[in-house]
Amino acid sequence: MIIKNRIVGIAFSVTLVVLLALPALRWIALRAPDGALYGYSDSLPPHPHNPMRAFFDRSLQHWIEKNFEINLGFRALLIRSFNELNFRLFREAPKLRLYTTPTHGLYSKMSIESLNDEVVRRKTLEDRYSIEAEKLLRVQQQLESQGKYFGVIIGTSKPYVYPNGLGSRYLVGGGSGIFDRAANFGNVLRAAGVNIIDGGPLLRKFVAKTGLETHSDSGVHWNYYAGCIIALELLDNVRNRQFNNTPILNCGEPHLAQPHMVDVDGLLLLNIWSNGGITKPTPYPTISTIGEVAWHPKIVFIGDSFSDQIRYALQQANSYSRMVTSSYFQVRVVDDKENVKKNTDSVESDLNTNRSKLMTDIATSDIIILQMVDYNVSRWGYDFPDYFLNHFSEGRVID
Repeated sequence: MIIKNRIVGIAFSVTLVVLLALPALRWIALRAPDGALYGYSDSLPPHPHNPMRAFFDRSLQHWIEKNFEINLGFRALLIRSFNELNFRLFREAPKLRLYTTPTHGLYSKMSIESLNDEVVRRKTLEDRYSIEAEKLLRVQQQLESQGKYFGVIIGTSKPYVYPNGLGSRYLVGGGSGIFDRAANFGNVLRAAGVNIIDGGPLLRKFVAKTGLETHSDSGVHWNYYAGCIIALELLDNVRNRQFNNTPILNCGEPHLAQPHMVDVDGLLLLNIWSNGGITKPTPYPTISTIGEVAWHPKIVFIGDSFSDQIRYALQQANSYSRMVTSSYFQVRVVDDKENVKKNTDSVESDLNTNRSKLMTDIATSDIIILQMVDYNVSRWGYDFPDYFLNHFSEGRVID
């Protein structure tokens, strides 16, 4: 009886030690995978710069405790394990609004809903598109009269390039011929005379011609090669319509590589242990400029997260002297290559102050871009057209 109790005691002890060690062993094996926890949100405090001082003021102990809790604790282990099992079984994460197909990986429900909306409410949306196109044309005309280039870029989410993999389960009437049934802001802008780069039809033609992927399976944004294609198209339009000395961008031969950076944003959101079976090589550009660059324009770029890969290509090609970026026409980030500095006015700053500064930036810039991804078109330029028309005239800001 005593021997039996000892065996049971040892078994329980071993089991407890193994359970306590599992999170740490898993962390070591996977080298602390990144990504916010699905169903749980926490942030790690900044790493102490001075460990000795941090030890005595106890901030080092606090950092170690939080690091263990977030990356090694049972909560992180259980959440990731549940996510892994759930995604493997059902191939979707509905709380994250992410779905997957065998052919093109992850899709965002926001994108799917946007495309469905353009089918169901086609006439209503086209009427509104006409109103917004008239405003954007007035913005363009005012800036062109001051010798500046203004253009609109419509970013492209995955359903707008690869609808067929979704079928009637997700799309109204299925993916076949859906763009003939859907409203299209790009067509309305083009008919109104606005300088427009509509990524959807451009990238669909690119895929049909080259067979290259424009969106990684593990991501929900377009990939870096697609972003470079749009940047190339932008500089070509500027050169042909306004400034003939605009730098010529070259995306180079696409090289396939395992997805990284933004190309795994969807996978990180899933917060699972494995790659979910949705990682495969995706094309990356080899960015350069053709010929000697004699002129580096100043650019103001108002957009959303789909502007990142475009601006990355412009930056890699050294094709501007200064770029002011405004996400959703709220924040203001200055990339000033001449002075080698970067300055940020965050959304916590006064919104009107940021926007007033952006009007001043526009007054001293050569190229002004308004970018919106297809599912953000309904945000109507993030209030930029109305604000511009009310606060900018003859190259100066109106108080």
